[in-house]
Amino acid sequence: MDSKFSFLLNLMILIQFPVTIICFIIGLWKLIEFNMYNIQLKNLNLEFAYFLLGFLNIVFSGRVCYSMVKKRSLQSYILGISCFSLCWIIFAGIYTIISYKELIGIPFMCPSNFPYKYPVLLHICKINTINLISLWILGICSLLTMICACCFVRQILKSIIIDEKGENNGQENERKIFTEP
Repeated sequence: MDSKFSFLLNLMILIQFPVTIICFIIGLWKLIEFNMYNIQLKNLNLEFAYFLLGFLNIVFSGRVCYSMVKKRSLQSYILGISCFSLCWIIFAGIYTIISYKELIGIPFMCPSNFPYKYPVLLHICKINTINLISLWILGICSLLTMICACCFVRQILKSIIIDEKGENNGQENERKIFTEP
């Protein structure tokens, strides 16, 4: 992993891991605050899916970071990194649409001069906004990580093709290239 793509992939993973933890904590904070003020979440299953995906992402990202610290190859994790990233981006879109409907009638940016029914709704609205922003920051980090991972895989495939051409005196053996690791 001596290329610029591997460096960027390592950097993005090291950024994504703490962002994943922060996003999980903010989601937990939202749940606690909603519960404290007896505000019912309209889609509790969506919140559980958020925590499940967040928890799995933390575990997987932690495993990848551990492998990086031990200087192990990340090639076996590339597919997982891409899958988690893609799942998180899709989930962020669904979560945003459904969560937007949760605070019906309240503007997204929670202006302080808006006539809220209850004073606590301003606080709840801000927590919801912070949660959505952190969700999308993680989504952007995930997208960049997925792009770096795909570029790294492309580079690996190119090096395999070049190696195969060298071993076969310029003649490619395409079947061997893509079936052997």
